[in-house]
Amino acid sequence: MERALSSPLYGINVKGVLFGLKYVLPVMKEQKSGSIVNTASVAGLIGSPSMVLYNSSKHAVMGINKVAALEAAAYNVRVNTVNPGVINTQMMRNIESNVAPGAAEAAQAAYNDAVPIKRYGEPQAFLLSDEASYVSSSSYTIDGALFNV
Repeated sequence: MERALSSPLYGINVKGVLFGLKYVLPVMKEQKSGSIVNTASVAGLIGSPSMVLYNSSKHAVMGINKVAALEAAAYNVRVNTVNPGVINTQMMRNIESNVAPGAAEAAQAAYNDAVPIKRYGEPQAFLLSDEASYVSSSSYTIDGALFNV
């Protein structure tokens, strides 16, 4: 477990969020407005065998979100977290290629079949918009009902 904290994966997922907040929050506090959306994962809501580093790093992001939202609220800065499942992004293209080398389309079809809504989600920016001006310290699961947690 000790090596977990020095893992590059942990550094990217946890320290990356902390450093982002370190440099962005002061600017937003000074301008007295802003919206930050950190990316966790559906893995931040569940446990998965053999995935302790990834799962725990995403759980950490969700905890960081709660603290940052409380500290930023007085400055009219909102902080939220999204927990994406399968979303139509380059990251999914990479996963599909790694899961089924030479058969990425078959991997995509398998993911689509696994999701109750039967398709990938599309990236959206609702939490950054003025329509979400009262939303802070929230965590949104965007997974087509896949994990239903």
